[in-house]
Amino acid sequence: MADAQAMLKRFLNDTALGRRLRHSWEPTVRDVLGVRPIRFRQPRSLNESVSDAFVWRRDHDFETRFELMNLRSFIDPDNASREHALMMFFSKSGKEIGRSSFKLDPFEIRRVDLADTLPIGTTGYGTFCVFHEQEAASDSHDLGTCLMDRSYASYTNSQNRSLWSYVHGCCNTYVLSYSFSRSKTCHLSIDTRRKQVYKPQLQFDDCQRFEVCVSNPLSKPTTISVNVADADGTEVERVVADLDPLACRMISIDNAKFDKARIEIEGNVQLCRPLLFKYYDSHFDVLHA
Repeated sequence: MADAQAMLKRFLNDTALGRRLRHSWEPTVRDVLGVRPIRFRQPRSLNESVSDAFVWRRDHDFETRFELMNLRSFIDPDNASREHALMMFFSKSGKEIGRSSFKLDPFEIRRVDLADTLPIGTTGYGTFCVFHEQEAASDSHDLGTCLMDRSYASYTNSQNRSLWSYVHGCCNTYVLSYSFSRSKTCHLSIDTRRKQVYKPQLQFDDCQRFEVCVSNPLSKPTTISVNVADADGTEVERVVADLDPLACRMISIDNAKFDKARIEIEGNVQLCRPLLFKYYDSHFDVLHA
């Protein structure tokens, strides 16, 4: 029996077919049994790059910028090299609408205005992912990990064009990996069999309006609900969003009476963290909590 278990373990760990099989069924088995559930799939190769789902907004009110940096040079400065960065844009329905490529010098940080980067005429909102490939890859540069972009997006609106509000990472984390050699993306987030509830550690009864942006990091459709409660925890409003893969929805909540204080995000997504916009008389704030 012990020999059979050892053979199975070697097969699952040391062969390409075994790793593919484990990649597909292990998360489900662990989640059902509740044994150290796996929240995300691992990229198939360390040469792949991983990205959050960042939110872009562009309309008569909002503009978006992104701080694009040569990640490898900051992680491994002794082996700094040029880097190829790829920005991949999705509409609010989850459809890819464009790509932009950049060449980054060592230690370069480039501010990217999405008004100049999104396809001409694109308005509204959606998500984007950012992937990195180093140009001078070699065994001596091996970090033993993937490059993952969780950098800063910033937003401004018509209230004050000179003020940009920054947020680190956006919406769901660990969403897609991308293989430059195969020009292929892979979904890393895993749905759960049990409903998950995410409670932002934030009060909303100090602002007259707020927006909750939820997105679907999964490879299949899912439903996410935003449950709004007063200061006593009594539910006063519920908004349900049916989302295709990589789709997002900006949910606006009127709070003119300042009676809506808390929210809960419910769905079959691990750590379903929304992006939040809070509006005041003279400014707005953007954050996740």
